[in-house]
Amino acid sequence: MTIIIIMNTETDSKCRLCQQFDETIDHIISACPILAKEQYIKSHDRVCAQLHFKICKKTGVQLDKNTGMNMC
Repeated sequence: MTIIIIMNTETDSKCRLCQQFDETIDHIISACPILAKEQYIKSHDRVCAQLHFKICKKTGVQLDKNTGMNMC
């Protein structure tokens, strides 16, 4: 465990969510087991949906207004 001094106060460097690993950018973005359960999947799905819509728009594929699915 590393203790970091911020503004004259001691701060634990462990992740505030999982308390297992140091809270680094890399840990928060891709390695925290608490976030991995749900948040990474939601983020992945949102990115995939945006790519899907942009590719369909660029290639002229029409989408159903209610479901967002291809009409073919």
